Amino acid sequence: MKEKYILYNAITLNASGVRYNAIALEISIVELRKHKHHFTFDFISLKNKGIKVYKICKENEEDIL
Repeated sequence: MKEKYILYNAITLNASGVRYNAIALEISIVELRKHKHHFTFDFISLKNKGIKVYKICKENEEDIL
């Protein structure tokens, strides 16, 4: 099982003030390649060097970065 870090009340919607928990999970190379057009930084090269790269997403919605 991958390490999972819970970030309590980390996301707040400005319009309503509703808060959500977020989670930080190590991201796979497949996911990085899928989303690479969203970033200007080259996270794939870090991952290839063996450095852990994490994604932050809303709790229970781990497929959405």
